[in-house]
Amino acid sequence: MNFLSSTIILLTFLTVTSSSYAQTEYENNSSVNMQSSSSKDDPNFDFYIGLEYGKRLQGGINSSYPDGSEYTDPYGYSSEYHDAAYGIEWGAIVNRRHRVATLIQYKEASLEDWDPESHTDTIDSMNFIVKYDYMLPLTSSFYLTAGGKLGYESIVGSDLSDREESDFSGPTYGVQTGLYYMFDNWSLSTELSYDIHTGELETEYGSTVSYDNEVIWVTSLDYHY
Repeated sequence: MNFLSSTIILLTFLTVTSSSYAQTEYENNSSVNMQSSSSKDDPNFDFYIGLEYGKRLQGGINSSYPDGSEYTDPYGYSSEYHDAAYGIEWGAIVNRRHRVATLIQYKEASLEDWDPESHTDTIDSMNFIVKYDYMLPLTSSFYLTAGGKLGYESIVGSDLSDREESDFSGPTYGVQTGLYYMFDNWSLSTELSYDIHTGELETEYGSTVSYDNEVIWVTSLDYHY
């Protein structure tokens, strides 16, 4: 686990454990702000829907044999991939502190060989995710968020090394931490997410290929109704 992923996990832990120190005045101010940011009569449930855009900052393909030795891809492809993610999220903020949401996220990735102009492989996936965030108020409309997620990743398109089998589908889970700002009936948020993949692919060469754990930066715009 490198420095960036360790930092995300540490920030998530600090945010959740510091929740008991949130000041009472933020509770009252947040109540007023949450009511004004939604058309619902009940301030305890603030429903929203939004769009998000993300960029993979770190990740790759991990290949190895059962004995743990490194696998050298005969096709000569790089293990690094850095591409985008798009998603639609809907959920609710409960009691001004807990954000629960479901997310459908589409990720696109490309792998280049030693000559990018000759061939570039792609791996596209659809992710179905349930996530939770605790919202720690910094001001009446500005929050620090931290939480976890659980989902399933389905490979919807892949021509990895032109193999017939290139399906990395499987469960995923992770943690995220970020900042959340509310204004009127809208909110803007940004976060860093550390995702762990469990899907694997056994190749014809006897090796196991899987996604490395990845770090993704995401920003989203939500409408509250």
